[in-house]
Amino acid sequence: MHTITVANPKGGVGKTTIAENLAFFYEETFALPLAYLNMDDQGSPHQTNPVHDADYCIVDTAGKLERELSQLFTDTDTLIVPTMSSPLGMKPLHTLVTHFRKVSPQARLIVVVNCYDS
Repeated sequence: MHTITVANPKGGVGKTTIAENLAFFYEETFALPLAYLNMDDQGSPHQTNPVHDADYCIVDTAGKLERELSQLFTDTDTLIVPTMSSPLGMKPLHTLVTHFRKVSPQARLIVVVNCYDS
């Protein structure tokens, strides 16, 4: 199973929106068994759905410190880190990416910059 985790210790950066849209895309486009793990208690159209024979698992995390995500990171194949294009978002982004690379050096890392104003 390929696990895609959407994480950032900072709240309000678009984690749930990205996880939801990714889950809907995989369900509609590929019609594959999809597991969805909702670790964010703020509510979501997708509820935790552990499918044991799933090809993909999408994990929506709450804003947490990176040490709480360490175990999850060891099982992550792709990490998507949404962030805002503001100075306040850079330190949590750097801390998370540095920690993730120590735990999962071979995993794919994607940073999504939301609310970019050119």
